[in-house]
Amino acid sequence: MRLFFSVLIALVFVSVISCRKEFNYAPSNGKLRFSKDTVFLDTIFTGIGSSTYTLKVYNDQNEDIEIPSIKLENGNNSNYRINVDGIAGTSFNNIPLGANDSLFIFIETTYSIQNSEKEFLHTDVLFFDEGAHQQKIPLVTLVKDAIFIFPEKDLESPLKSIPLSFDETAEELLVTSFFLTDEHLNLNNDRPYIFYGYAMVPQGKKLRIEAGARLYFHENSGLYITTNSSLEILGEISSDTLLLENEVILEGDRLEPDFKNIPGQWGGIYFEENSGSSTINHLTLKNAINGISIKKSDTLDKTTLSLTDSRIYNSTNYNILAENCSINSENLISGNSGKSSVYIKEGGNYAFLHATIANYWSFSLRTGFALEINKNTQSTNLCSLSFKNSIITGNGLDEIHLELEDTGLNQFFFENCLIQFSKEDLNEFPYDFTNEDHYRNIFFNKDPFFKGPLSNNFNLGIESFVIDKGTPEILEQVPLDIMGNKRGEIPDLGAFEL
Repeated sequence: MRLFFSVLIALVFVSVISCRKEFNYAPSNGKLRFSKDTVFLDTIFTGIGSSTYTLKVYNDQNEDIEIPSIKLENGNNSNYRINVDGIAGTSFNNIPLGANDSLFIFIETTYSIQNSEKEFLHTDVLFFDEGAHQQKIPLVTLVKDAIFIFPEKDLESPLKSIPLSFDETAEELLVTSFFLTDEHLNLNNDRPYIFYGYAMVPQGKKLRIEAGARLYFHENSGLYITTNSSLEILGEISSDTLLLENEVILEGDRLEPDFKNIPGQWGGIYFEENSGSSTINHLTLKNAINGISIKKSDTLDKTTLSLTDSRIYNSTNYNILAENCSINSENLISGNSGKSSVYIKEGGNYAFLHATIANYWSFSLRTGFALEINKNTQSTNLCSLSFKNSIITGNGLDEIHLELEDTGLNQFFFENCLIQFSKEDLNEFPYDFTNEDHYRNIFFNKDPFFKGPLSNNFNLGIESFVIDKGTPEILEQVPLDIMGNKRGEIPDLGAFEL
């Protein structure tokens, strides 16, 4: 008997459910509400699929309704793809929607530019119902043409090991690499470039990147400067401080706003041992694993890298990782990073004028400093360092870390610098701040009042301590700040002049 009643109840329940559609769903009356009046799918590259975007549809009425149809205007010819409550397609009929309930529609697109246009506005329309009750939501996507650079399919791509740090127990990244052809050794601003894998500059060659060029890198991709090869980045001052139209910009290939400031999206620039002399002007490099990594040189007679008017930030590990090489830098911004913003190891020659080295990393626990210098005590490599009119700060108690031995080989000098350091009374080498052979006019633990340090905006506020704290002796060498503004008679510290 108990079994009989259980079966009977189940049959009644199924009967009610099967009849519900027929008796309880009213037709849609054109009063649907939507989470967006237009769905803007963020900029994509030609032939590359977008992220998935969501449109939420609401029934604000107190009765269940049925939407007669949901469809794309271009139907099966549409380059948009939709999914309605878990079902993919381009057209749907009789979609139920409960009282005061909602349903999700997921939208994606892929579009390939067929002509010579650099950009194309790709659109479609999502229709709900027909006739007098019809409602519609436009779909809009900007598609950019691009030049794709990747290994040839019929050639074997060698695997390269990229060290993520230069320590003895350093983790390494095994990546696909390929040599750039002569065709791709001169990159301009006509169209953006998208890289898959590490693009290697052949020995004896130079990679030249013109002002305004945009380079995008897929995961585990980057630039690899081999022995005796070099890099020349020819960015220029921009008139638009937001667009930076003449800046050379290197970043990951995800264009969605959610990825704008996500670290570690691509590898970075790697200079092999004994690379040639390279120059970088007006570069913005962001969201890499290591921004710029430079392995050691057998001779320091030549400058390994001249780095001016450039910004490097949001690296998972280091913005600059240098080992026994020679770097001359002016108007550098080395911002937030997961370890140290600038890490120098095993000696070398380094000169930084008007640098802003500031680490306010907030994505995870940071393990380094704004500036870290590590001279192995067993090494006899000369360590010559100079920091003038610079800012070395961050959100830690100590943002400078020096591991140097008092052997006479370590010639370092800080002049007119703001330094975040909690132990300024420490009078032992290398932190004897009263020793004018190493330190002169040092300011400790003052607020630079950056406008947005968490987002790598290191412009100065009017309350900043660093205003008019520089030495004018180097004005002839660095008369303009990173934006091309003329410095005052007594310059401000760092890369920006208020």
